[in-house]
Amino acid sequence: MPRWRRPLLTVLLVATAFAGFALSRTHTDGVTVERVTLESAAGDAVPALWLTPDRPRGTALLAHGRSASKETMFALAESLAAAGFECCVIDLPGHGDSRIGLTQRAPRDAFVAGARALSARRGGAPDGRIDLLVGHSFGASTGARAASAGDVMPTLLIAIGALPRPGATDTLLISGRFDELISREELRQHAATIGAGTVVVPWSDHVLEPFDPQVADAVVAAARSTISPALDPVVHSAAPARMAGCGLLLASALALIFLLLPRDIAGWRAGVVGASAGTFVVVALVAGFHGTWLYLAPTPFGAALAVTCAATWLAAAVGFERLTEQVTWLRGRGWATYALAMLAVCVQIVASALTDQRFIALISALLLILLVLGRALGLAVARRARSELAGHAAFAVAVGYMLGVWGGGFV
Repeated sequence: MPRWRRPLLTVLLVATAFAGFALSRTHTDGVTVERVTLESAAGDAVPALWLTPDRPRGTALLAHGRSASKETMFALAESLAAAGFECCVIDLPGHGDSRIGLTQRAPRDAFVAGARALSARRGGAPDGRIDLLVGHSFGASTGARAASAGDVMPTLLIAIGALPRPGATDTLLISGRFDELISREELRQHAATIGAGTVVVPWSDHVLEPFDPQVADAVVAAARSTISPALDPVVHSAAPARMAGCGLLLASALALIFLLLPRDIAGWRAGVVGASAGTFVVVALVAGFHGTWLYLAPTPFGAALAVTCAATWLAAAVGFERLTEQVTWLRGRGWATYALAMLAVCVQIVASALTDQRFIALISALLLILLVLGRALGLAVARRARSELAGHAAFAVAVGYMLGVWGGGFV
């Protein structure tokens, strides 16, 4: 490669990465987005996203599922705001920016804080009366309990990927066709039991439901027919542009890694180079997805978990590789560490599915996807740097960080 080509490619990729970052931060015209902190009746802080359209004609309170955050519901809230709803998206206790422990009463207090802030913001009494309560999975179940107790008084409850308990509120159940936790027969039977309407979205599973534009269509259509026919037609906001920006940023970051990564390194330097590559990928993921798609800032526990996972895996991978050098029939089979880890997760998926532990099976499947993607990154770094240690380090840092963020959401 001519000397001038690498600097030119570097400049072009950096410019592309910044363009992707700028695109990933765009919002829908006519919708104002604020980060606010509400106060619960117990005096606890409830972090929230507040989306205000130019012409508010309704109120909506949104809540995420287990191990997720308010950012998970941002795309759906933005579509609702574009249709005319003033939206409050809360972090449930133990999730996202919330520093409240996940006790039995704490989620209810968070719902009450959001509903009262919405009702007061529209000029009424802070009595918890709102037009729309939208929850995904755990957020739908806990929101339905708050509505049944009379703490929150929505005109319409929309439960996405959940089967909430019966209540006095009009209810719509929305589920993806491939939802791992709810079968179509269970959805139909539960809807008949509580007198709810149903919508089945063709291409979603449980994880993708909050991000699916067709779910947003169904939510806004239900709001128009139940609450206000004068609402604006659904606009899918800037979500596609943001996703394109995230992809552009991540692709540019990966290209930069392989353009600038040194070759033929050995010893501890290989570990440093691999860890740097993994860190660069993490930075690109956080820059692109944090705040508008996912919450990727670890809690103190999550940070400790990330370091522990990365160090443990790196030690295990290096130790096993050295063992293969000593045992003839294992020589050249350092990949077996990864294969054994993935096999163990596959066994967990099958066992959970056979015992009807659907949530554990879902989480295990997501873990398997993370391991496969991490292994692909590690292999690419190892081949580029011509060092297995560099690949192990890249895998350990990237996967360890994501496990820390993810695992912190379960505590």
